Amino acid sequence: MAWIGRAARAVALAGLVMGGLVSAGLVSAGLGGGVIVRGLAGGLVPALQAQEMPMVRPKPRPVAESPADTAPATTSGTEATPALAAPETAAPPAPVRAKPPQRDPTRGSVTNLPLPRFVSLKGKEGNARRGPGLTHRIDWVFTRAGMPLKITAEYEHWRRVEDAEGAGGWVHYSLLSGVRSVLVNVDMADLHSDPEDGASVVVQAERNVVGWVQECLPDWCRISVEGADGWSRGWVRKADGRIDAADAAGKLDVAVETVRRDLDVLERRGALRRVHGGAIALERFTHEYTIPERYGRNPDEKRQIAAVAAAYIPEEGCIFVDGGTTTECLAPYLRDKPQLLVVTNSITLTSKIGD
Repeated sequence: MAWIGRAARAVALAGLVMGGLVSAGLVSAGLGGGVIVRGLAGGLVPALQAQEMPMVRPKPRPVAESPADTAPATTSGTEATPALAAPETAAPPAPVRAKPPQRDPTRGSVTNLPLPRFVSLKGKEGNARRGPGLTHRIDWVFTRAGMPLKITAEYEHWRRVEDAEGAGGWVHYSLLSGVRSVLVNVDMADLHSDPEDGASVVVQAERNVVGWVQECLPDWCRISVEGADGWSRGWVRKADGRIDAADAAGKLDVAVETVRRDLDVLERRGALRRVHGGAIALERFTHEYTIPERYGRNPDEKRQIAAVAAAYIPEEGCIFVDGGTTTECLAPYLRDKPQLLVVTNSITLTSKIGD
């Protein structure tokens, strides 16, 4: 067992070399041939226990503190300085939608050309429909080439037009021409050689004659019309839509007071507007009535028209009757003609005939 003693002494000497003090202990052999050193309770060398080095424990790592969680240190007698709060970020303003520019009612929504404006019918025939599209029914058919038309509204490829009498509808723009034309609206219009009332008359044009505008002055227009001898040109005074009471009295050979009273009556009927010295014409009403409104307008006159038209309907054969609140009044006259074939595009008229 001598080698065990030497091992114990080697352990003791190693402790002294490291500067430590090793208490006495028993040395015994382990099962695996190793050396186990057991310390004695209380120790054999009490004097050495006081000189043992204290155990040094590692200091804990300081926890990092955020500035917002750390209160500022204050000194006694001094007011604490308030901590500066982080600046609040203002919420971005809500996007403001730009309002669409208000459309000018005096300009077309498609062409931006003035409204109303005048054009002419390009071909010999043009269908005026109830709405802007081929699916809408045809209300009127213009059959005079070059007749002047007034555009009152635009929608895509369609233009709402009306003739001199206010009748019209929606026409495809390809049927219209920008060439200006005129329509004679008096029984006989004098075309002068010069733009003066005293100038010689070169030709006369009857009512509803269509002419082409060559040039215009403030009160006169030079037009060309086609007659039996070819084309004729001359100056014609514009119809300004104004009547002078004194002038009308002279032409009608009546008193001025009589003309004024008649003008007052026409104004109350909504046919014109009285102004100083006479009257001016009103713009035609361009409102498009709904179907119920059309049934309620002039019902007696529509029945009278149907009664006159019924006299021209044959007892047998085939006729075509267009749709409308006026033509529907023909239904009572068509029921009594079993040998007559009626072709119509109106479902309402068909149902009334069947009843």
